Amino acid sequence: MKWLAAAIAGFVATCAAGAAAAQSLTVAVPHPGLWDSTLVTFAKQQGYFKDAGVDVEFFYTEGGGQQIQTVVSGSADVGLLNGLLSVMAAYDKGAPVRVISSEFIGALDSFWYVRADSPIKSLKEAAGHTVAFSTTGSSSHLTILSLLKQNGVEGARPTPTGTQTTTLTQVMSGQIDVGFTVPPVGVKELNEGKIRILAYGRDAKDLLGQSVRVNIANAGALQAKRAAIGKLLAGMQKAIDAAYDDPKALPVLADIMKSDAETVRKIRDEFYPRAAMAMGEVKGVDDALRDAYANKYVGKPMKAADIAGLFDMGLAPKQDLGLAPK
Repeated sequence: MKWLAAAIAGFVATCAAGAAAAQSLTVAVPHPGLWDSTLVTFAKQQGYFKDAGVDVEFFYTEGGGQQIQTVVSGSADVGLLNGLLSVMAAYDKGAPVRVISSEFIGALDSFWYVRADSPIKSLKEAAGHTVAFSTTGSSSHLTILSLLKQNGVEGARPTPTGTQTTTLTQVMSGQIDVGFTVPPVGVKELNEGKIRILAYGRDAKDLLGQSVRVNIANAGALQAKRAAIGKLLAGMQKAIDAAYDDPKALPVLADIMKSDAETVRKIRDEFYPRAAMAMGEVKGVDDALRDAYANKYVGKPMKAADIAGLFDMGLAPKQDLGLAPK
């Protein structure tokens, strides 16, 4: 009977291996080469997803509506780094999407700029000019609307321009008056004196302490692959911890970002303070809903209780480093 016991043990092992292999996810990520999108590549490269017990395949989008549509349609199980307002808009229209964690708190990672020879000296002078953001519903869209309002600018023309690289090309060629970027894109041109900064995202006072980006899942995928999605978030948290705590991570991240370790360290410390990268509770939901209504993302005023079904936070890492510094 030893052969029978061995056969049963082998069958059980095969089933277990099959179950483990079934833990796979397709993940949409916007804008390759930026700090937080790079962390996804870093997590996979370092084996953090594999260690957590999930097989992750990811692809890139241009963010905004395109990013969310991949999740709504089921092309991706999970979408990382999504503008919260566009997620709220999709949910308000009945889309099968759920927020599974905060991703970034405050608009600290971006800045708006002009060519060095531009006559525009400050954001207050942007009236009548094209002002870039990535795509409708993105965090850069929310940020520039907030900055224009805060500066009392009327008549500016917010314009979707796609990625930071394509935006830079459009600014330098004169197609767009005011560009936006997230480092490292634009840092070289800034250092060479080819562009001038008009405003930082962190100047947007209304967004301090608010989750401007969140991680989301398709509602069906969340039900069918809940354990795998939890492992994905655990792998991402491990990548974040290493990126801030382990000096050996910086050269690896710099290689992925096609930069050098010192430049990447400066980008991390100036534009991505660790407190902003807390993947726990979504902050400032009522404020975000106020902005969503004011900017016509949703058709009626709402409070957090009105969209409670959007949030499924049981898988979010428990570590929460608090609000981003004001």
